[in-house]
Amino acid sequence: MLKKFLLYMHGNVTMTFAVAAVPLIAAAGAVIDYSNAREQRSVVQSALDRASLGASQLVGVVPADEVRAETRKLYERGVSGHLSASSPVEVSLAGGKVSLGTELHVPTRFLRLIGLDRFVFDLKGEAEAGTLTYEVALVLDTSASMAGSRIEALRDAASDLTRSLFAANRLNPSPDPVRVAVVPFAGAVNVGPDKATAAWIDGKARAPGHLENFEMNARPTAGNRLALFDALSEVTWAGCVEARPHPLDVSDAPPTDNDPATLFVPMFAPDEPDLNGFDNNYIPDASPACTGSDALPTRNGTAREAEARLCKYVDAEPLPGGNNNGTVVGPNLNCTSSPVMALSDDEPEILAKIASLDARGTSNIHAGVMWGWRLLSPDLPFTEGRPAGTRNNRKILIVMTDGANNYDTYGNFNRSMYGTYGYVAKGHLGTTSADPSRVRARLDERTLEACANAGSEGGVQIYTVAFQVSDPATLDLLQRCASAPEMAFRTDSNGGLVTTFRRIAAEIGAMREIE
Repeated sequence: MLKKFLLYMHGNVTMTFAVAAVPLIAAAGAVIDYSNAREQRSVVQSALDRASLGASQLVGVVPADEVRAETRKLYERGVSGHLSASSPVEVSLAGGKVSLGTELHVPTRFLRLIGLDRFVFDLKGEAEAGTLTYEVALVLDTSASMAGSRIEALRDAASDLTRSLFAANRLNPSPDPVRVAVVPFAGAVNVGPDKATAAWIDGKARAPGHLENFEMNARPTAGNRLALFDALSEVTWAGCVEARPHPLDVSDAPPTDNDPATLFVPMFAPDEPDLNGFDNNYIPDASPACTGSDALPTRNGTAREAEARLCKYVDAEPLPGGNNNGTVVGPNLNCTSSPVMALSDDEPEILAKIASLDARGTSNIHAGVMWGWRLLSPDLPFTEGRPAGTRNNRKILIVMTDGANNYDTYGNFNRSMYGTYGYVAKGHLGTTSADPSRVRARLDERTLEACANAGSEGGVQIYTVAFQVSDPATLDLLQRCASAPEMAFRTDSNGGLVTTFRRIAAEIGAMREIE
């Protein structure tokens, strides 16, 4: 009986313990299951936060689909190897935010004994999208050497960059996050013939040098460049302007009527004497409109007097012609580039402008840099740019050229062709020499001054692109013009130009530093 009693008591204790063990195991297991669930929840929340923050930095850099794809990749990288079951993420890009969400399911091992087979968490992550804005001036060489496949490659490259910038900023919450200006340059920059009556154009012959190529004993208004265009038959001002006197030629100082030197003088290439050695001869030196001594042909007067003569322009019709640079002989000599396009957020209009570019004329990098800077500026002559120092705004100049600064020099008394610095003989470039190397050296110096001032005074970041350039001096010039050595690019193929512009577009989007 004792044995039966002991056996009975043993079984009862075991049964009692088994019944009591269920809540004990559940309680202990709850701690384990909850700790595991909390750990996975922490991993997922951290991954959501990191992915949303990382993705927010991509807005304005890559298109929306790529932002979503990269967001999922960042999230998966954060949770990989840490979850009991997959937890797909949903990505929303709206309202200037990158929002992520997932429903996390964590299976239990112990609590299922009491009917709780999983923990469920509804988790979210959110970050504000980037708020940088970009103002980009495309300073593009459209000189004669760019003709053919090169200008086609340039159109493709500039169009691709423009599309990339706008596509990457579709979700940017900033108003007008991308504005692009187009500055075609050749021997000069064309500000547009519609600017003839603008307050910053010297339409009253007040600026220094406005009358320097014409006879000074005539009434001052008689040598007014725009008035001379009006006097000619069937020809109008094309829209190009001369460089201002140094140091205004490397400054963004706004033009003001109180200081005539700051105004911009319309380019008017004088009719040169009817003699060999003068290329821009487009009307006879003797004209029915001239009387007395002015009626004398060149051979009976001096060549200088013939060039300065004003009466010969009255009702004269310039002869057709051209030189080997594709520059039309006449008063608009060296004004071959199409008008600039001010900063705009109209993508189709910008692309249409780029598609219309053609190649003619010589090359003046300095003029391109200066007008690129002026189009980024908030001050006259163009005022579309945001003020320098505007928080989170980037002003960017992309200067592309396939050759060196060029200013044709001659052995006649003008020492050169007529260009943005007038005639070399007038000394506006710091030399009166007809030595091409000296003239080019002065142009290079002015170009570097312009680049330096645009960066230090205008807050402009400059990229340069040497396109099929082999000249060491030009490569050095572009390297020094760029804001940093890594912002100076060189490519020797048409396809490489597109790739280079695409790389610059990506780098522009990656400018995430906040001032």
